[in-house]
Amino acid sequence: GTAYLGLLRCANDEETLERLLGTALEAASERGCTRLIGPVGVIPAWESGALANQFHVLPPLHTPYNPPYLPDLLASVMAPVQETALYELPARPGEGSPAGPAKLEPLTLSHVDASLAPLVAAALTPHAGVDDVAGHEVEVLRKWIGAWPAAGWLAKVDGEAVGFVLAQPDTAALMHRARGGRRLPLRLYSLWARRRPPTHGRLLLGAVAPLWRRRGIGAQLLHQVLRHAQEERGTGLACGPYAPDSAA
Repeated sequence: GTAYLGLLRCANDEETLERLLGTALEAASERGCTRLIGPVGVIPAWESGALANQFHVLPPLHTPYNPPYLPDLLASVMAPVQETALYELPARPGEGSPAGPAKLEPLTLSHVDASLAPLVAAALTPHAGVDDVAGHEVEVLRKWIGAWPAAGWLAKVDGEAVGFVLAQPDTAALMHRARGGRRLPLRLYSLWARRRPPTHGRLLLGAVAPLWRRRGIGAQLLHQVLRHAQEERGTGLACGPYAPDSAA
């Protein structure tokens, strides 16, 4: 089995990291796990990995951000298993709605639950190559994302949910200035700043069920989220990080 290093933080010291990983692997082996994968976020397929370049640019919300020394430090005691990349999507939906078989309905975070776990797993696969997502992981992810308002749409064909998309304002710069809102004055500042949402967005998750792909449903969802970004006077959407060889 595999154990995951969630929310890993470490100083720039190889010996300390080796001792930490040794202790973690010993504990994991007692549960039948033979390898460690990390860093990951609150669930294995979310906010996984370490930023390896472009340190002068603040990454978008829900993206790993770490000191420049971390990739080399991790490489000294661990082996990389996957590389991912961030992408930028201009908020230009194009003229007219694309043809497709699905009916799009508004989707709120409160309705992102265990019943959508297969679609959530499909959405997370380009991030970390997961095969399955447990119901409780969907709940944790929903609460994590729900710290800020999100907009979403669910694609249905004959009443069956076959795809979805979620987006929200990219508040990375605000959270950086407010230091995550850990102190009361900065928390109050972040609440005040919500009245002036950023002009840049974050494409959080999106997927179409495997049996319904290549029928125009993804284009329907993408057009809808880009139109929403344009209506909110957004300039674009940050997407990913995705594995370059993934369908996304």
